[in-house]
Amino acid sequence: MKSKFVIETGNTSWWKNVKYRRKAAETIRNYRKSGYKLKKKKTYRLGGPNTLIYSDYELRSSCLVRRDAMKKPVKIAGINKSDMKPQKSLNG
Repeated sequence: MKSKFVIETGNTSWWKNVKYRRKAAETIRNYRKSGYKLKKKKTYRLGGPNTLIYSDYELRSSCLVRRDAMKKPVKIAGINKSDMKPQKSLNG
């Protein structure tokens, strides 16, 4: 599943631009730490006196990768297949 969202990534004023870029980088970093992949689709400005710069991002949840799932399985001490017994059925 793909979802689209908008982030304010900048400003035409250089001293405001630092604030918006830092905030956008933090948001993107949090998504990537969660295991999502992001792809920037387009960057644009709205008309009028608005000085903000927006970017559309595509969030790919189908590419979600759990970090702990990439590790090798750990052998658990003290469990053997011969120790396993069939369980009684609850239905009778």
